[in-house]
Amino acid sequence: MPVITFVFDDAAKQEVRLVEHEGLVLSTYEKNGYHDSDFYAVVWNPVKKTAESVMYATTSYGSYGNHAIIDASPDLIKTAKEWQSREWAEHKAEGESKFSAIPKIGSLVQVKVTRGKNKSVNGKVGKVVWEGAGFGYHSSPRAGVEIDGNRHFFSVDNLYLVDDEGVVSNKSWSDSILSYEVWKTVPRFFFSV
Repeated sequence: MPVITFVFDDAAKQEVRLVEHEGLVLSTYEKNGYHDSDFYAVVWNPVKKTAESVMYATTSYGSYGNHAIIDASPDLIKTAKEWQSREWAEHKAEGESKFSAIPKIGSLVQVKVTRGKNKSVNGKVGKVVWEGAGFGYHSSPRAGVEIDGNRHFFSVDNLYLVDDEGVVSNKSWSDSILSYEVWKTVPRFFFSV
C-alpha cells in the first residue's frame, strides 16, 4: 500500500482520499517533538533516484486515518540500500577529513578572539591542554590553551591549528566541520526491511 492521506476538497465540500507514492514506500518512522509527533514515510523518488522523507500524519492537527504501509518491491529496496550506502560513504569521507581540524590535547593552536576576557591573547600561539564539551546542545566544543604559562579557555571556533612548520590553518574548527546545511542532507533513516 502507498501513503494515504485525507484532505478536504473545498470545491466538493467533502474529504477526499489521496493515494500517493504507490509501490515506493521503503520504511516509516516517527519524529517526536516537544508537544507533538510527526509520522513520516521514506519513499523512493524515481525521478531523482534518491530516497526522501514525506510527512503523512501528525498529532499537531487532525490527520486521523492517514497512514503509510511499506510496499516497495525487493528490487527497489535493494536499489535504495545501494544508494544509501553510497551516500553514507560520501558523507563519512567528508566528515573524517573535516574532523581532522579539531584541536586535540597537545596540538598547537593560534587564538583569534576580538572581545571578552581573553582578547589580550589574540593572535598568540599556545598548546591545547584540555578539551571538553560546550555549554549547550548546539554549542561548539571548548578547549583549554596554555599561553605564556597561563591557561585560557575558548570555544574551538576561535582556535586555528598550527602545523609543524608553524603555518596557521586558514580555517577554524567551525569552518572545517560539517556545516548544518551539509548535515541536513545526510539521510536520517535506515532501511530495516
